[in-house]
Amino acid sequence: MNAFSLPDPIAAAVDDAIDRDLAHSQWSEGLREFHHREMMAKRLKEVRFIHIFAFVFGVACLILDEMVGLLTEGLLMRVGLCGLVFGPAICLPRSNRNWLETVRGVAPPVVAALSVSILAEVGPTDHADRYLMAGGFYITAAIMILPLRMKEHILLAAFGFAALMAPALMAGRAFANPYDDLPVYLLLCCVGPLALAYRMARLRDRNFLLVVQARLAQDKLMRNNALLRRLSDEDGLTGILNRRGFTQRFDDAYAQTLATNETLAVFMIDIDHFKRFNDSYGHPAGDKCLIQVADGLSRRIEDEDALIGRFGGEEFIAAWRGGSLEDAEAIAVGLRQAVSEVRVEDHGQRLPAITASVGWTAIAGKRPHLSTLVNRADKALYRAKQAGRNRVMQFTRKMLPGSD
Repeated sequence: MNAFSLPDPIAAAVDDAIDRDLAHSQWSEGLREFHHREMMAKRLKEVRFIHIFAFVFGVACLILDEMVGLLTEGLLMRVGLCGLVFGPAICLPRSNRNWLETVRGVAPPVVAALSVSILAEVGPTDHADRYLMAGGFYITAAIMILPLRMKEHILLAAFGFAALMAPALMAGRAFANPYDDLPVYLLLCCVGPLALAYRMARLRDRNFLLVVQARLAQDKLMRNNALLRRLSDEDGLTGILNRRGFTQRFDDAYAQTLATNETLAVFMIDIDHFKRFNDSYGHPAGDKCLIQVADGLSRRIEDEDALIGRFGGEEFIAAWRGGSLEDAEAIAVGLRQAVSEVRVEDHGQRLPAITASVGWTAIAGKRPHLSTLVNRADKALYRAKQAGRNRVMQFTRKMLPGSD
């Protein structure tokens, strides 16, 4: 999952908006800008879908127009006039200008209502009120469905009502009859849904805030889990893998070695006379020594298919996968040399050079069991120590108990 993060002021604004149940207009400017960036692409997709559905529905209503003898007029209005507005609203790419996106959302339903109102005036008188009522319902549905901001809903209601009434007034239709409640019905169709639209907008905004808050919490949890995994797998002093982390990585990286003929070697590296070094120069110098040894070992095998870890105390472990025993021997020698090149300075004084003993073992074409390999490499390391230290020793069967 991709990481999700926000600047601290915006993250704090999200929590504040949720805690205080703030309306969108009360959000901080940064939060409103973030909301705009996040939601505009989703809004455009939804608006396009609704406009496509509305246009197709309007074209389907030509069947009703034909029933009252208005097929030609219906084609001109529902396909011609509406097509001129719905087409660009559906097809044009997203604009960075907010007013153009407002036009995209508001204009199509207003023009659709206008086309229905015009049909009401040019058609049979006994069907005029039905057309106008259908237009009013259309505006109601648009206000309730379209994912617009509240200001845009108000524009839609105002222009929608004007589009419904203008053709009738221009045609000289009188609404003076006190029993003619059609204008009131149309006004209610345009204004009444605004309350529901406001509530739905508040719910959408709060849902957005809750989703963002949840994503932030999830990201924080993931980062904390990653940190805990890293802390549990890494040595706190040297920054390389600890014993647990090395064991886990070894199993993941080399479990399939048995399916190949590659050589898998495990090396145990122990700093010679480290306790004496630590006692003579102090623990801070000892820590510097361990850090530099870990760094030197890591750099020596960084280009290899290898792992390096601190096994405990002054003992390090490495694993390598490659071509031959000769290559593994060269790696072992290189690891010993890497330690001998370490130069520790303490309070401006260069301390005596250190050395290391290396014991190693290798297998090929077999399933690697780390415990067995470590045990064998450790026996070789013990022999290297017995032989005088500062040397490399490979495990042989003769090192097993009971062997001659």
